[in-house]
Amino acid sequence: MTSFDTFTIDTEYTRRLAHELATVSQASATPPPALPIDSVLGGFTGAFNSAMENLAARLAQVRADAGAVADSSFRMAREAEDADGALASACGGL
Repeated sequence: MTSFDTFTIDTEYTRRLAHELATVSQASATPPPALPIDSVLGGFTGAFNSAMENLAARLAQVRADAGAVADSSFRMAREAEDADGALASACGGL
């Protein structure tokens, strides 16, 4: 007898993960703490603020990427179910 390997997609689990990604992608960034204005700390404060701006920009991109992956995952789950339904119909509802 021939053994077949099948590719199985758990669409319910895929949707749950995609929903979590979509939720995370909509979160807003926490504002950085206010640092004291002091001439002694000026260099540190400037470097800290630059680092925080860089992190905020990177986090915005990660959130955008998470949103894109979520959208793609929802679409893949729907397309997998549609293909499965079409194949079942073509095979007479097996």
